[in-house]
Amino acid sequence: MLFQFFRIYLIFTLVVTCSLASAVEYEYKLLKDIRSEIVLPTISTPERLLVLNQIQFVYDELFIHQEVKLRDFGISANPTAYINNIKARVDKLSDTEFYQQVVKAYDGLRDLHTGVVLPKPYSCYRSVLPLSFKEVLDDKGKLVVAVEKLASKEFMQQMTEFLPVKNGDVLLNYNSAKTQTYLNELIGKSIAANIDARRRNALLAFSTKSHAYTFLPKEDSVKLKFRNQRNEEYELEVPWIVRKNIDCLKKSSYEEIGASRENLNEIFSEFQEEDQEWESTEEPTLKYKKIRNSYGSFGVIKIESFKSSVLSPNEAIRAIQKL
Repeated sequence: MLFQFFRIYLIFTLVVTCSLASAVEYEYKLLKDIRSEIVLPTISTPERLLVLNQIQFVYDELFIHQEVKLRDFGISANPTAYINNIKARVDKLSDTEFYQQVVKAYDGLRDLHTGVVLPKPYSCYRSVLPLSFKEVLDDKGKLVVAVEKLASKEFMQQMTEFLPVKNGDVLLNYNSAKTQTYLNELIGKSIAANIDARRRNALLAFSTKSHAYTFLPKEDSVKLKFRNQRNEEYELEVPWIVRKNIDCLKKSSYEEIGASRENLNEIFSEFQEEDQEWESTEEPTLKYKKIRNSYGSFGVIKIESFKSSVLSPNEAIRAIQKL
């Protein structure tokens, strides 16, 4: 459930413009160059109370999973006490404090489909790093976080200097924290209902933050420590890049733009660079490709379904073994 607090617009400096096949237009700028322009609107006490009453109304009258959530997560799944606590201090909170608390009103529901959207223009922005991560098994069978994809060379040339990172490089530290420590911290903060979803969303938060639901990173960049395929360790400072949704700012309501909800699996799609196209096999749901870089050649297998469409399960297994 989504809320529109205000319809407020600002004009931002253009730097990089990208248009997707879906005709959604984005502009990019380093966070350090645009931070001062991404602001939340002031909100009066009557407006604050209206927002809080709307949040309570949605839970009381429209949220159909109350019984299930209370059974699974206890009294914390009822936001009434939390909302009343804000109301008791509503005229004592700064605008920023109010927004910080309101956006968490539904956290206890542990429902990624129900939340409070921050007002425009703030919600029309997303901070991203020019690389993404995923969990993989290393050569010793240990689960690690590694680089999954990188922004294209063309994009990097426009935004920042070249990053000497390769797909598969293992992330050892995220700022001052060990990677696993930081991942566990984000998992603990996730509002997803199950551990797999919490883990997946925590990993996404390493490199992308939607400002429809979260606030700007405190720092303009992150300090990352990696280990490459040669077992060499190196450190980098990587800048946050802000993506501005032009359509979001042009539209007059959240309903017209889908409330800035985006498929997180496609966040980088407009500027990602694949090493090579996927090769097909006799089983349509099974694909593969070879990645060649300065460290050698690596094979990647892509299984698009748990159920094969042409081959029998045993035949599909043999096809994988052939690869």
